[in-house]
Amino acid sequence: MKREKEPAGSKILAGFFICIITIVIFILCNTMQQSVNFL
Repeated sequence: MKREKEPAGSKILAGFFICIITIVIFILCNTMQQSVNFL
């Protein structure tokens, strides 16, 4: 497959990826805090 240059698409994809990672880390931190409080 040929990779076409799409800087705008890459930026959107990167931003979306960073957003997902941030949300995942936030959820993990919340679950860890709840586990610590539970214990």
